[in-house]
Amino acid sequence: MVPSLSGTAEDLKLRMALVTEVILARTPENNPEPTLDRVAEVMDLMGSPQQTFGVIHITGTNGKTSTARMIETMLAEMGLNTGRFTSPHLHDLRERIAIGGESITHERFLAAYDDVLPFVRIVDEKSVADGGPKLTYFEILVCVAYAAFADTPVDVAVVEVGLGESGMPPTWPTAW
Repeated sequence: MVPSLSGTAEDLKLRMALVTEVILARTPENNPEPTLDRVAEVMDLMGSPQQTFGVIHITGTNGKTSTARMIETMLAEMGLNTGRFTSPHLHDLRERIAIGGESITHERFLAAYDDVLPFVRIVDEKSVADGGPKLTYFEILVCVAYAAFADTPVDVAVVEVGLGESGMPPTWPTAW
């Protein structure tokens, strides 16, 4: 049995560990299937939550996370509620998703994961039926981040991009 969101702190940690294991079992970041299609399909099925907040994309080779954190701090000083999506994580998958400058809580991460999971399953099934792969773990985290940012809601998200087709980031929200 998987603990619910209404369980104890230990139940939440256990469920977070199980969900992390499931996500990390997917295709890793070092073996991507570059496309925007799977994330776009999940977002479309969810009603385009990525369009409910502004986005600042950070791209480049080095310094993206530092730059994202500096921009996030400036936006917060302006009174905006922020979201941040960066990679990689060091110790905990939740480090990749921040709301208000803090790593997403177990509760928020699991709630967002539960929100996206039915749509991920639909897109996975369609992709596999068409001869393609399931969503990668990076793509799942993008979907979880956007669902959490929309649910909070944040005013603006600072997002590190990942490589996608033609160099486009699979993290692209079409908000602004």
